[in-house]
Amino acid sequence: MMKNIMRKTNILLLLLLLIAGYSCARVTSLNPLSDPVSVTFDDRLKGVWHYHTEDNTDVYLHFGKADDNKTLMMSIEHLKNGKLSRASSVMFPAKINNKNYMSVMFKEETDDISRDHLGYYFAKYELINNNRLIISIMNTGKIIDAIEAGKLKGEITYRELHLSDRKERKRRAVDAAKLTDSSENIIEFIEKTDDSILFPDSEKNTFEKLTNYPQSEVKIYMDRESAGWAYKASDYAFVVEKEDCRIQWNAVENKDGDRSLEVRRNCKTTFAEQIELHRAILAEVRKKWPLDSFRSINWGSLCQGGDWEWCKAVARASLESEDYIDYWKNYPNSKLKEVNTLFVQLANSTHSYSALSELLNEFGVKIKLESVEKVFSARLSKLPFDAEFPEASRSGNPRAMYNVGMAYFYIVK
Repeated sequence: MMKNIMRKTNILLLLLLLIAGYSCARVTSLNPLSDPVSVTFDDRLKGVWHYHTEDNTDVYLHFGKADDNKTLMMSIEHLKNGKLSRASSVMFPAKINNKNYMSVMFKEETDDISRDHLGYYFAKYELINNNRLIISIMNTGKIIDAIEAGKLKGEITYRELHLSDRKERKRRAVDAAKLTDSSENIIEFIEKTDDSILFPDSEKNTFEKLTNYPQSEVKIYMDRESAGWAYKASDYAFVVEKEDCRIQWNAVENKDGDRSLEVRRNCKTTFAEQIELHRAILAEVRKKWPLDSFRSINWGSLCQGGDWEWCKAVARASLESEDYIDYWKNYPNSKLKEVNTLFVQLANSTHSYSALSELLNEFGVKIKLESVEKVFSARLSKLPFDAEFPEASRSGNPRAMYNVGMAYFYIVK
């Protein structure tokens, strides 16, 4: 239906202002589907998405995080005449019946957005394998029907048309509608309405995520030299080698169907410098299996190769932990008899491995540190990054825990 509409505005308006709805009438709302104050950012949307229209226009939809977890959207169109068309807005994700929806807000007039277009607009979205974004245009006619039937509160603006068919005249005479109902009532209406009617398949628009994976060659082979083959169905190694850095991820599937990832890093570079190599490997792993089909990631040491960034956060937290202070001062008469669980708590609460989390988020999965083996600790003066601590922390040369021999992350379903 979009291709039959005159392009008087950017694709962001055509998709998200829902002008291309069944009635070709604009439907806005005074209230969003989620609370703008408490809304959370959907990390899966972050990045740039591409859509190629039937009239050979390339559209790039950008999502990014703003203050207060708001989602910024920007659409850039490369038109056939060589010109660019841009539009931007703020979007608030919402979850209804375990499905994803968006409330797109336009609150200021621009060259492309008139006063009549201001308000919230609703659409449904779906992510497939974290690299395809499907935005479904709302059947605005159903919303107008609901307002006319008194199922939703709202205001309808009509325009004069002289048509012989009275039913058709009523439908086409609607110029615009504004929902004035509460968010709760609108959500209840969506919950009770069949999605295939309110957001039909015929109005889906599919965007492909643009990625900048490095051109590094990822070697893939069955790792027959790994241990545990009595229990394994397969064990594929994914390897990238660069100067001073070799990274290997093993995708292991046991005979009982359980899958896990094992990581080996032999690098003299920081994780920030390695991240493109990990990203390239994960892109290849995802071609074979969805990453959320794996149960866990055996990461090895939390910090390695002289890159202590993740360990610093845990060390700082342990210096302020009453449980850990009691442990190192009074063991074996301390309240805690082991510190593995405490290390996990501190690493999770400080988000010490946030860089790894963000990388996995790009592939549609969330991780959390589940357990560790062999906790390393030292007096502050003996830490490899002792200069990072202010003088006040050095008093008495306290002990801090900072690294582990093995870190096991589980993939949150």
